[in-house]
Amino acid sequence: MSVEEHGVVALPDILLEEYHATRDAAHFGGRVAGFFEAAFGPSLFSALSPGSRSSQAVAELMTEFRTRLAARVAAEPGAVETHWHVALLRIVRR
Repeated sequence: MSVEEHGVVALPDILLEEYHATRDAAHFGGRVAGFFEAAFGPSLFSALSPGSRSSQAVAELMTEFRTRLAARVAAEPGAVETHWHVALLRIVRR
């Protein structure tokens, strides 16, 4: 196999762009917290073993985390600007 082409593409922070257009900090905080939970929640909260806490307790902890994260982001939207970079590769098997 060999890499035939490669490159890096910078992507915009679409959630922050949406915030700049609307100036709705609470909505922005909720969107960022939702993205974080979807992307990292399963691995972050998987360390809480079902034997040590009930599933209800874990769900409540996740809700509290999401609520606090959303409030923190809403309080200072510019502090969470995300710089996305995607590596593009075309790999050929010979």
